Amino acid sequence: MHGFGIQGHLGLMYGFDGRLQENLERFDALGLQTAITEMDVRGYVDDEGRLSPELLEQQADWYSQGLQACLNVTGCTSFTVWGVLDEHSWVPATFEGQGGALLLEGDYERKPAFCAVQQTLVQTNPGGHARWNNHPALAECRTMLG
Repeated sequence: MHGFGIQGHLGLMYGFDGRLQENLERFDALGLQTAITEMDVRGYVDDEGRLSPELLEQQADWYSQGLQACLNVTGCTSFTVWGVLDEHSWVPATFEGQGGALLLEGDYERKPAFCAVQQTLVQTNPGGHARWNNHPALAECRTMLG
């Protein structure tokens, strides 16, 4: 065995287990490569299949925490989001009344989760905080995340 992958099909109604990084570190300490192989964060949606503003904010935080946990562990080699557009997600067909699990709406509209992932990636690199605060291409996400 060379590695260990975590499937993170999370539900906003269940809470986020803050031991993700700790678990990745345990397997890393065994000399195994680790990865978050599938991540989506679903919640209860309205009649149009969209999460409330509060749930969108919580979802963004969970995506950021998941990605940061992987980035903080040397042997974590990848972070994979389980899909791109909400309209193509497996969640609504599996969990009645739930959806909105991915980073983009069906019309490719960015969600706060997209911006939280982008912010996490940018700020993890040297000089990333200054880049996040000043780069014009990141302005839309800075505004979205407040």
